[in-house]
Amino acid sequence: MKVIVTNTRTITIDLEEERKRIRKLFKKQPSYQDALIGVIDAFEKDGYNKALELYFGLPYNEEDEYPLQESMGKWWYQVGGDDFLWENNVENKRKMEIIKH
Repeated sequence: MKVIVTNTRTITIDLEEERKRIRKLFKKQPSYQDALIGVIDAFEKDGYNKALELYFGLPYNEEDEYPLQESMGKWWYQVGGDDFLWENNVENKRKMEIIKH
């Protein structure tokens, strides 16, 4: 017997809203804005792996003393891991198929 379990997670993201959030949050730090928005742009244009490269290259926020990666937003953690999956923009579906020999 084989059991095939397929889990599908659908995440709805408004990347333009994320860009607006970053612009507002880093109004006085345009270099941080550009770096974070660069990750979003890469995700949209080139996919997750390219965005991940840029994500790991984000600068340290010297003024507030924390890694800038922490400013990516919930969507980033939803796409790349298992965080914030209870939010309204996430839908999980599970399908099971049993094949008897």
